[in-house]
Amino acid sequence: MLVLGTTISLLLTITAATLMEKHQRAKDRKLSAMMVLSNIEMFSRMLDEHAEVMASTDSVATHHNNSHHNTFPLHILLTPSSHPHHTHLTLL
Repeated sequence: MLVLGTTISLLLTITAATLMEKHQRAKDRKLSAMMVLSNIEMFSRMLDEHAEVMASTDSVATHHNNSHHNTFPLHILLTPSSHPHHTHLTLL
């Protein structure tokens, strides 16, 4: 009878541990997927911001060149920012 009780106890322990591990792996996969989606969304927002700056710069440059009818080129100075993904833009 002792052997049967021990066997049942081991089976229950192993089954419970397996189910908990499977549940934890599923949670980890969900967390990883959410982190990837968050990174994609953040990157997309950054690209949108850069596109807006570039469109604004392009319209300023176009307006500047068309309004003055000058033949001199528009100079753009790009300087690094303290933020690793940003660059300062200066029109000269």
